[in-house]
Amino acid sequence: MTIEKSSDPAGGPITLMLRVLVDVKPGETAALAWSWLYFFSILSAYYVIRPIRDEIGAAGGIENLPWLFTILSTFLYFQQADIAKQTFTSRAARTAFFAKIDLTVNVLTLLTQLLLTGRIIKRLGVALTLTLLPLLSVAGFAVLGLAPTVWAVVTFQVLRRAGNFAVARPTRETCFTVVPREDKYKAKSFIDTFVYRAGDQIGAWSYAGLGFIGLGLAGISLAAVPISIAWLVNGLWLGRRNEALAREAAHAASARPPG
Repeated sequence: MTIEKSSDPAGGPITLMLRVLVDVKPGETAALAWSWLYFFSILSAYYVIRPIRDEIGAAGGIENLPWLFTILSTFLYFQQADIAKQTFTSRAARTAFFAKIDLTVNVLTLLTQLLLTGRIIKRLGVALTLTLLPLLSVAGFAVLGLAPTVWAVVTFQVLRRAGNFAVARPTRETCFTVVPREDKYKAKSFIDTFVYRAGDQIGAWSYAGLGFIGLGLAGISLAAVPISIAWLVNGLWLGRRNEALAREAAHAASARPPG
């Protein structure tokens, strides 16, 4: 795929204005404009469309969420939407509520990645760091089971999402550093597409099924606790396995004769 050369001549007004901000060369104006539009669309989708999408789900009724959000839905998202619908009567208030949650998550994620993520992984190691988010999930769902209030959901949602983006996801990526390159890209492609999407869909169906048999927010939260415990055990095992493979690779490298 090729990008046509910009019609803006060398030294044209558009190029001259852009040079105040970036080191753009003649002929690069079109590529820069398309890149800007691409990132603008991504940020618009996340910061503008996402809160509106969450509001549509809440306003449309929690019973419709499984088919409205077949990809991105999870237990916690459903609980957030349900409680937001009960707490806020106007669509504008609910949209602002979801937008504030997203803003808080992103600010907390940025600060954690800048100041804490590296230190946490270095101090605790991969195995224990992988257990932090499951531990938070066990505690969070237990609290929601006892007190399913809007502020409990918001606090849990913010901490869980920020913890995933800032700590859990970078730690999971380190697990791929000890496997061959071919295995890494095959596994990541499968996990990032099929596994994630299938997990979201199963979560959506499970939430609807638990609601169908009569469980409310408290009951569904308590049902998520043993799942979080299983996740914790799996994360600890995976982290220990990663650390063992890393030690084996380091030992093999040190035993290899020089040259």
